[in-house]
Amino acid sequence: MLLSTVSERLERIKIQEEAFFKPDWLGIEVTGEKRYYNAMLLKNHYKVG
Repeated sequence: MLLSTVSERLERIKIQEEAFFKPDWLGIEVTGEKRYYNAMLLKNHYKVG
């Protein structure tokens, strides 16, 4: 995505730097854990409880 003006670029930088406050219900970050990849979930279905 090519941003056309300097002000648009600065606004995008500001948005990226904003703090993110996780809600209490949000658990741990699992990005990069192979057991949660789609291919693995097809083989080993996620079980609750």
